[in-house]
Amino acid sequence: MTISIQFNALLGSATLASYSQTLKVKSRKETISNDVDITETKEAQASAGMCDDPSDDTVGYDFIGIDTGSSCKSNTDIIVEGSLFYSHTPQYTFYGKIESLVLGKDLNPNPDGMGKQLEESQLKLSGLGITSEFDAGKTITENHQGEVHKVINGLIRGNADPLLEILQARGVDINTPLEDLPIASQFNATNEVMADMPAVDTVGTFDSAEILMVA
Repeated sequence: MTISIQFNALLGSATLASYSQTLKVKSRKETISNDVDITETKEAQASAGMCDDPSDDTVGYDFIGIDTGSSCKSNTDIIVEGSLFYSHTPQYTFYGKIESLVLGKDLNPNPDGMGKQLEESQLKLSGLGITSEFDAGKTITENHQGEVHKVINGLIRGNADPLLEILQARGVDINTPLEDLPIASQFNATNEVMADMPAVDTVGTFDSAEILMVA
């Protein structure tokens, strides 16, 4: 699978490494909304503290939206697409397959009032094919070493290092300006990517970061 990158005009001189610094966030609360409308809020502390859902069922998602909210240092929001799963108590582990990531600004309501979408797409990484599995027989620490968990959990907390390490291991130069990368091209329009972007359904409104997970 070949990785490709799209970026908006303002990011042409930026590198993946420099852009990742805009994801840095302060400590904040997280809200997880799943397909049975169970919503839990928890202070972001440890990797295992993803949510307080009492169920031990595994929930699958087509995509995950990360809304950094007003309490963060930046307003870079993220949508992770793929065949994604989240194992609740006691492991709190993301796994499955990440196909693409879209980063930008403002998860706003759609014109029809149903769900949300990114208002401005800044960067899209496609063809990622990042996979990892979950093993109930392993410890939390072992399961959290999966690449899917490390990437999503890192992005939730404003840490893109796990993603950058994977890109480097696959030969992507994270220190070359995007406009000079052979695998990168500029969006034809600011919101070009929105034509293929799913809407995020959210439960409630919070003055803090939200993790919006939709089946």
